[in-house]
This record gives sequence, C-alpha cells and structure tokens, in this order.
Amino acid sequence: MEIKKIIIVGSKVQSWICAYILKTQLPFLDIQIIDQSIEEDNEINVGTFALTEKLLEFIDIKDFFQETKGTINVGKRYNNWNKEKKVFTSNNSFNSLRIDEIQWPQKHETDNDENQLDPEKEILLFNDAFKRAYLNHLYNDTSIGFCDLTSLFNEKLPDLPLEKIIELFDVPSRSIGISYKSTLLLAYIKNLATKHEVTLINDFFVGVEQAEDETIISVIGQKEKYPCDFVFDCTGEFRDVMSNFSNYNFWLNPAIEADCAIQFEVDSSNAKIWKDLYVMRHGYLIEIHLQDKTYYTYIFNQTYASDLEIISETENFLNLSKIPKFSIINLNFGCIDKAIIKNCFALGNTAGTVDPIFIDPIDLLLKELDAFITMIIDNDDDSDPDAINIPDETFMLKTLEFNETFNNFFKEISDLTILYTWTNLEDAGSYWNACKSKYDSSATEITSGIEETMSFKINYWRYFHLYYNTENTSFKFLNEYDFFVPLYGNRIYNIADRKKSIQNNDILDFCTNENYYFVNNAFQQFKENLMKNGLSVIEYQKKYELTT
Repeated sequence: MEIKKIIIVGSKVQSWICAYILKTQLPFLDIQIIDQSIEEDNEINVGTFALTEKLLEFIDIKDFFQETKGTINVGKRYNNWNKEKKVFTSNNSFNSLRIDEIQWPQKHETDNDENQLDPEKEILLFNDAFKRAYLNHLYNDTSIGFCDLTSLFNEKLPDLPLEKIIELFDVPSRSIGISYKSTLLLAYIKNLATKHEVTLINDFFVGVEQAEDETIISVIGQKEKYPCDFVFDCTGEFRDVMSNFSNYNFWLNPAIEADCAIQFEVDSSNAKIWKDLYVMRHGYLIEIHLQDKTYYTYIFNQTYASDLEIISETENFLNLSKIPKFSIINLNFGCIDKAIIKNCFALGNTAGTVDPIFIDPIDLLLKELDAFITMIIDNDDDSDPDAINIPDETFMLKTLEFNETFNNFFKEISDLTILYTWTNLEDAGSYWNACKSKYDSSATEITSGIEETMSFKINYWRYFHLYYNTENTSFKFLNEYDFFVPLYGNRIYNIADRKKSIQNNDILDFCTNENYYFVNNAFQQFKENLMKNGLSVIEYQKKYELTT
C-alpha cells in the first residue's frame, strides 16, 4: 500500500477539517477535495466538539472564536429527566476522581516475596484500592448530589486562560467544548486548508473506478477521472463512495428510538456554559448557545407525533408565539460495519450517525482521523520521504483492528444511549416508554462471558459495588463517569442494595469515613478557590478576546 495522493469526497465542514489536519500532519501528501453530486443538506447545522490540547496545535484560538462565533461549553445539563425533575449535569470529562482508562491506576501482580514489593507497585496498589473505595463512598452518599460534587463548574468559568482550563480535564480526547454553526466553521477551516495547499477539484463527484478486487483506482467526476491512492468518504449519510463496495453494510442502531429532528434558531445574548436537554412529550429538546443566538433541536420519532405537533409543543414550552423558520432533518442512526474498506475510509457521520447527546460528528471524525494517521505513520517503512508505504499484509491486519475498535465504540454508544434515554418520569409518553422498554430488556440481557458489555454493567451497577477491569475493551473512548451520571441522575440504581454489598468488603472499606470526607473537603476547597472570581461565558469570552 503506497499513499501519495488522497481525494476527499464531499466539501462540507467535515471534509475540510479532515483535509486541513491531514495536510498539517502529513504535508508531503497531495490532498484534494471534490464536491459530492448531491447538494441536499440533511445534517444538523449546529453542535459542540471538544477543544483538546491536540486541536490547539492546528488553530489560533482567538481567530477561531472570533471567526466562527464559537461559544465555550463545559458539558450537558439534564433538566427534567427524573421523577423529582431535579437537574443533573455531566461534565465533558470527569475531573475529580480521574478514573478513565489512562489515569486510573493499573493493576499489578504483587511479587512472590511481599517483603520485596516494588515501592512503585505498592503505591499503585494503594491508589487502586483507595480510589475504588472512595468512589463507592461518593456514589452512595445521599447527603450530596454525585453530579454536583464531581462538577467543577456551575454557571461560571474560572478566570484562567483557556489553555489552563483545558488542563483541568482528564481525558485527552474530551475537554472544554466549543459550540459551533457549520456554515461559519466551514468558512474558517476552508480558508486555513487552502492556505496549506489543499486543492479543491473544480468538478462534481459521479462515482469511482475500481479494479477487480474493488480497490479504487480513480475518482470519476463529471469532467474527467482523477487517479488516487486513497479515498476519504465524507458524503454523510449518502455514503456515495463506501456504498460501491460489495461488502458494505450499514447497521441500524436498534437502541435509538428517534428518526427525525426539527431545528431552528432564536436571537439571544444570554449564552450559557451548558448544552441543555429537556424531556419533551415526544422526544427531547437540545439547546445550544452561540454568541448571538440560541439553537434548538427537537429529536423525535415520527411514529409518535407529526411535525405540526412538535412545533406546537415547542412553541408552548419556550413561550414563543411562532417559530419563524425551521428545518426538518431525517435521521438514520447507525453505523457502517467497516470504517475502512480496501483503500477507502469513511469519516464522521459517513461512518455513523450517533445520538447527538453523546458525540458530535466532528468529534467522531477527529477520533477516527487521529487513529488513522497514527496507524499509517507507525507502520510506514520510511522507504520514501514523499509517501506512506505499508506492506499490504500489514495494512490489511491493521485495518481489521481499526474496524473492530470503532465497531466496539459504536456498540458502547448504543448501550449508553439506552442508559441516558431511560427516564422514570410518570406518564412520559409513548416515545419514552419505548426507550424505557429497551433499557429494561438490556438490563436483564446477561450471558456468560460478556462482562465487557454495557448490558452486563447496567445490571451489575444497579445493585453492586464498583466493578471495573482495566483490561476490558469497554470504555476505550469514554470513561466510567459517563456511566455514573445517568444511573445517579435518573435514579436507576438501588442504593440500599448497593450499600449492603459494600459491608465487610476489605477493598471497599479501605476508604474510611474519615478520609472519605477529608478527600471530599479537599476537592470542594479546590473548586471554591478555582471559582472565586468566576466569569459568565459572555464575560469570559470578552475578557480573553474570544468574541466577534
């Protein structure tokens, strides 16, 4: 496999982000973009993606915010998802306990001679036991809300440069979020990519020319053919390139009840740091803030309500006399079973459409792209400084691994969707009853040897103490915090049974009440000091020159 020239099919924001990052990391490659033939816009036009330290390497932070009207977002706020209709929040990443797969202490076998125990291993074992015990105390403490305790933020941001705030987050791929509008982001990133010599082909995509083994030889435009070594499919749900392969298969996500969205905007200068979510009669409403507007997306299923019913309910809920203009977007949640086939790579919502509660298509694209670039660089034989050369057998094996990893990711998202969209609101409506039914069947779906699956963990965590295994393939992209929040916020777990399971457990009793409250107080003091001079998101972005 030799790669010198990559053609990206599709010219929307995901395509240009992909092209720009490819060109900055692999400047010797020829990166070209050709527009897809289908012009229909069937994508949600706003979203929030993580502003990670790695992403800061590619953009000037002030220019980015000023040009795109980007607005800082720290996580999700669930406003009425439980019987008490109490708000609970979920940070973009877990800040206080550091239990993701990177920071969580690894288990180590002790030496045969305990007297010769390696001091470093001893510290790891100590931390391992203490954090497991501390987390159980925290999770079972009814005197304070789990989500309130573990959140660094309320309504304000600390008076620190953005780079310093990003350092507070634990998971490298998940951090402070930026709410964006696609059209503004597209103009900004297209300008950057063009300056880095990404070429836009003056033609429209028609199809691909393939060899007998279905490897793509060239991209066919309306005017001519364009030879290439690799094709990136960024055509969204149309999947104009991937659908040409005989082993292409799309997996419809059975966990997601929704199939449609209505989106509109209203003028607003009251930006918030949260992405707000509201349980509605026929689905849920997402509220995203930009600097001068608020965007609403109502996710629902057309089986349970018509467009007019959705509009009427939303107008009443938001006290709007009339929604001036809205777009209706058909959604097809699911993923393809192979992100890479031969020399074609599906990215972002071409690879799959994920419930917008969890991950934005741009976040997905960045995860995929980072993994792909790492894979080809690590396996390049360095025989040609102007190309990537990977032995065919090696590339085939690495492709299999890559596809398996992303299939696992989509399965986790599917299971988490069931968990988050379960609500114990009384008489919530047909949509929510259908979601609850899926949760109930998932929670009891336990078969031998699948301890890594969310179904197993849902059932286990409802009643028992903290269970984790750092060798599991689960949570490669997410972390345990994503799992705690809905169990706590939706009042799913049985706290009485869980407390019983902790009794007489040496590991879990390792953290005494005394040191539990000491650690809690230390974290709360840290949070209090951090937020002493907190700023609203508008105040913060003005002070640090992040507004237009």
